[in-house]
Amino acid sequence: MVYGFCDSALPGIKDWDDFKTCWESAKVHFSNTTVVGEYNVTLAERYSIFVLVLDDNITEINALQEEVPLTFSADIIPEGSTPEYGYLPWEISVSLPFSAEICPKFIFSNLAVNFTLQGEQRRPPNAINLKFSISGCGRQTQRISNFTFKGLGYSGLELAFLTLTDSNLLAIEHVSADNTSGLDALNFIEIDVIKSSLSYFGDVTGNIGMSYGLSQYGSRAVASSFVVVDPDEFVANFRWRSPNDFNTYQFSWYGGYPQESGNNSTGFVHIDRSTVEYIRDLDLGSVNVSACTFRPWISKKNPVFSREHARTIPKDPPGIQIYNMEMGLKSRNMLTKGMAASCSQGD
Repeated sequence: MVYGFCDSALPGIKDWDDFKTCWESAKVHFSNTTVVGEYNVTLAERYSIFVLVLDDNITEINALQEEVPLTFSADIIPEGSTPEYGYLPWEISVSLPFSAEICPKFIFSNLAVNFTLQGEQRRPPNAINLKFSISGCGRQTQRISNFTFKGLGYSGLELAFLTLTDSNLLAIEHVSADNTSGLDALNFIEIDVIKSSLSYFGDVTGNIGMSYGLSQYGSRAVASSFVVVDPDEFVANFRWRSPNDFNTYQFSWYGGYPQESGNNSTGFVHIDRSTVEYIRDLDLGSVNVSACTFRPWISKKNPVFSREHARTIPKDPPGIQIYNMEMGLKSRNMLTKGMAASCSQGD
């Protein structure tokens, strides 16, 4: 292990056994309280991002079902610890094989990870969010299959430049001492989500890539479902956002139109044959949508229906926004206020 990242032997992780070893090393790293430097920070606070680097020459890793899920408990990070760069979360990142010329083919199968809380209790309010991320170099050649993720109350998930298939995700936001959430429950950057079930409470974002040389069309969801869950069913004493922040719950999906960039992918559909359940606001920017359903989370637990939230509605009512981002956020070609929407082929 080298502080800040882990690989089994240069140049990177080669198999499932290596991956497990590095996962355990991540736990050792984040629990390290050795003080370094003139600013009296621990090694974990200085190196708040831990990267598991996969060997660029491997084509697959298959997790053994009897050896998953891999777990990471909130109490591994000492209470009161803060990354030296305070604007960053803690992060465990998986870097898939990479080539500057042609993105190598790779598939990771049957991975399962659980980010758990102490006794399923909420994290202390002053705790810093932890992000788990997996980054590839192209959805056409790199795939995560049969992935199971559980982040219960303090871990968000970010996936970038890959394809996710036949997977089950459960992500519940962590709300900090100021009653706000610093991370999306789910954040997707230039990925394809195919035949997967995604359960969440918090914010969801599908976004375009901002990396030089890689695509900037946005993420796609195909034959998949996004379902809002009651966080109290998974996290005891769950901390809700303050009433003043109820109006920030948002499901956002942003893209671009490849045909406008001279690309032949005229049939690029960002949300296709999928179901989206959202808490409050729905924001769709520069996306093609086909044969889908959008619906609000109709539950007495939805804070949108609370008396406290009702006081904010005259100022900022729940809304659905559909627009072309190239026109600028202040020049939206369509603005619809309401709590429900549906779309179908040809709409």
